[in-house]
Amino acid sequence: MKREHKAEIRAFLYERLFDDNLRWDLVKMCDLAGIDQLEGMEIYEQEAARIRKLFCLFGDEQDA
Repeated sequence: MKREHKAEIRAFLYERLFDDNLRWDLVKMCDLAGIDQLEGMEIYEQEAARIRKLFCLFGDEQDA
């Protein structure tokens, strides 16, 4: 994958991971599904951290 494509994907994911609207939608979905909001947010944060690590969204942006 070209370097500029990786940068575009990183920017897209970074923007979505920290979108407050997405977090509020998650809270609403948890309410509708009968899931504890704190539990839902904990899972969201775990997955967001996994994605950040996977795409090197934090730290050096070196390409392999």
